Amino acid sequence: MGLPVERSLIVLFPLVAIGVVLGAMFVNGPRLHESHIIALGLLVIGLASAILGLVIKFHLLSGRFLLLPISVFLPALGFGVIVSQIASRAALSRNVSISVQGTVFGALVVLAAFAAGVMSPIAAGLAALLGYVDILILGGIAFGACAAMLAQIGRKWKF
Repeated sequence: MGLPVERSLIVLFPLVAIGVVLGAMFVNGPRLHESHIIALGLLVIGLASAILGLVIKFHLLSGRFLLLPISVFLPALGFGVIVSQIASRAALSRNVSISVQGTVFGALVVLAAFAAGVMSPIAAGLAALLGYVDILILGGIAFGACAAMLAQIGRKWKF
């Protein structure tokens, strides 16, 4: 895009923060089941990723004009992540006994660190094989599929 690395963080991080703030405000708004809020977050991440990947793949925009879809993608990413995290933590705290909540949340932190350590090299290998644009598209479709499955499971299990 021609944006220097020193300036890219100044441009990109506030966009993610805007999405995080909007997501936190959204979670405190409508009264929805946690499963539907988590599914919405995953769906927003999936749609934003797939659309950005398609824009890049088909060269719909290039150069500095790529900042337009990126300025939509990053807030959508922040929104989806924070909405999913807050709703999943709320569901866990509501469904897990208070006596074991510390153990469960501690295990989640360890599991997340382990998953990041395992998935990072896998993602790097997939990006080298397929290219990052295809990863955006396929990852977006995968997030959308997970959102659809979670919405169905949440409806069935009423959480």
